[in-house]
Amino acid sequence: MRLADVQEASGRHSALLEQVLDINEQKKETLFRKLWTHFHGQLGGRTLAIWGAAFKPGSARIDHAPVLTLLRALWAQGVHVRLHDPAAIPAVRAEIGDHPLLSLFDGDPYAACEGADALMLVTEWKHYWNPDWPRLAELLRERLLLDGRNIYDPRHVASWGLTYRGIGRRADPRSQARRVEAAVCVQALDLLTMDRRLPHLPRRSLTCPKRVPPSDVPSCPTRIPA
Repeated sequence: MRLADVQEASGRHSALLEQVLDINEQKKETLFRKLWTHFHGQLGGRTLAIWGAAFKPGSARIDHAPVLTLLRALWAQGVHVRLHDPAAIPAVRAEIGDHPLLSLFDGDPYAACEGADALMLVTEWKHYWNPDWPRLAELLRERLLLDGRNIYDPRHVASWGLTYRGIGRRADPRSQARRVEAAVCVQALDLLTMDRRLPHLPRRSLTCPKRVPPSDVPSCPTRIPA
């Protein structure tokens, strides 16, 4: 019996349990939104590799696991999912059965990445802690890594030519560098307006990158359907 069932049967309220479940709910929505935004809402026909289905490492259970809701949301967008987990695949198969947009793997984690556009880490099994980065960069067609557990170093991931997206973290270091450059540009423009205070500042000594027009990204669903 699950802890949640015990709490409900006893009539006791567990704020900690509810907090854990809320965190999982937020993480699955954040992962979906990051994937949606990266591909500008055009997810139809994409292939996504997912590492981890179990509720936590060392368990084969998938009850309350965020992957179930993620799968339904991804399938609704026409995404083919290649899911790997070293222990929970039987539970996933028993819960979902056969689905035309789902391929299951419990052996080599990299087999799930073959032909995938991106990789999403959902459960931080030790199998995934130190991946073969050159192999991942070669397998993933769009070289996108979504780290749902924040176990990877963004700079190290970016050094292998992969785009990193984490939970509660800034975008990959290359994007952060572009934001810093834009901030410097704004400061430079502010200085150019201070002619009386800085008469020696040459107007043509500072250049600003061209403004990037806002992308026509379709709005992401407010919440992932349960």
